[in-house]
Amino acid sequence: MKQEASTTRPEPRRSARPAGRRARQRSTLWTREHRTTTIGLVLVVTLVAFEFMGVATALPTLVADLHGGRLYAWPIAAFTAASAVGTVIGGRISDRHGPGAPMLGAIVLFAIGLLIGGSAHSMAVLLAGRVVQGFGAGAEVVAIYIVIALVYPQRDRPAASALVTWHASMATASSTSLSCDVNAAVSLTRSSASISPSSILYPLILT
Repeated sequence: MKQEASTTRPEPRRSARPAGRRARQRSTLWTREHRTTTIGLVLVVTLVAFEFMGVATALPTLVADLHGGRLYAWPIAAFTAASAVGTVIGGRISDRHGPGAPMLGAIVLFAIGLLIGGSAHSMAVLLAGRVVQGFGAGAEVVAIYIVIALVYPQRDRPAASALVTWHASMATASSTSLSCDVNAAVSLTRSSASISPSSILYPLILT
């Protein structure tokens, strides 16, 4: 009996790590439940990044067309300052009422700013459009990250944030070369207005 007890060995426990790893690798970003939200967020951030860098690239031609050399830096400065204000106000509204209404309202404001800037015949009107655009862009960005925090599971939030950041970077890089081609053909004040009709469609994706 002692000999049999000494030769008996306990069976090794099976590790559950492989199954756990496979479960953690499953992302919900492109599932049927979250696919529409993911596409909508990507389109919104692409619009903001593409337009911002496109204006910066074509700024010399824009200022020359409107004879606003003394206000050369103001189109970018006005957008950036208004974006900071929009971030704060959009964040407060999102905390109280959720990100849905601020997101849709910000997209509408951004489109209105594009129309104002696209129809501008003076630097004053252009700057007014840039302020409206910047406010909408700031509210959009903060609403995007609030949507990510509310909609996606905790394990997928870093991936969703990385996806949004990656598309913003790609839009920034591509808008530089594309705006140079557009700038060679038409004035920026006309070409920027062509973006606004497509931006009106984005709220339909997010609803």
